[in-house]
Amino acid sequence: MTPNGTPALIGGGPPFNKNFTPGHEYMGTVAALGPGVDEFDIGDRVTVEIHAGCGQCKRCRQGMYTSCHNYGLNYGDVDKGHRANGFTTDGGFAEYAVNNINTVIKVPDDMSDEEATLVVTAGTSMYGLTSAIQNFFLDSGPSPYVILALMVLVWFLLGMVIDSISIMLLTVPIFEPLAAALGLDRISFAVVGILAIEAGLLTPPFGLLVYTVKAAIEDPDVGVREIFRYSIPYWIIMLIGIVSIVALPGIANYLPNQLF
Repeated sequence: MTPNGTPALIGGGPPFNKNFTPGHEYMGTVAALGPGVDEFDIGDRVTVEIHAGCGQCKRCRQGMYTSCHNYGLNYGDVDKGHRANGFTTDGGFAEYAVNNINTVIKVPDDMSDEEATLVVTAGTSMYGLTSAIQNFFLDSGPSPYVILALMVLVWFLLGMVIDSISIMLLTVPIFEPLAAALGLDRISFAVVGILAIEAGLLTPPFGLLVYTVKAAIEDPDVGVREIFRYSIPYWIIMLIGIVSIVALPGIANYLPNQLF
């Protein structure tokens, strides 16, 4: 490893050929901290996202920092512009690399170095999947209510077989941007999602909440089938609640509006 190695050549010309050491997706150990940085400690294992936007241009303010208008314009003063490790500043093949605090994420102790290195790559795949699904629904023309109904159906079906936390981790990164693009109220959308997931957890074949209730009941005469039968009114009420909130989003927003 050397602080300055072979220049990164993308197409053989500017803005990349600036004598910076290449290296994108990588992880490492914090060796030093900048002024005012107290979110990390020296010795922390971290994974790095290569892009740090300037935070000032139109695209950065829209969250599209990887398409920062100041890309490649920060030479000699990286604090004032877009930083792309391995393209405009030293990257992962350098012995040391400076990273913006917004691009550094702590690595859990049970995650290997190899896995941590691939975190950004895996995230890129999720970004691409999210964009593809969003573009498909927006370009195909169904109404927002049809798309919402499909999302509720997916939540309901997943609730039959896996737990709620796993469902949210799988679906929220895809569904939330789509809901925002459709102009759906975020609080109402979140409540609808929770109700749909919890309704699924009460339905066969693998309603996890039903089996939880069964494990807590000491009466051997009460079987799983009976618990499923008596849970039907509850998940029907949840589905009615979903329809009510979709028709009247103010139901979900009333209490937050009163408190905040």
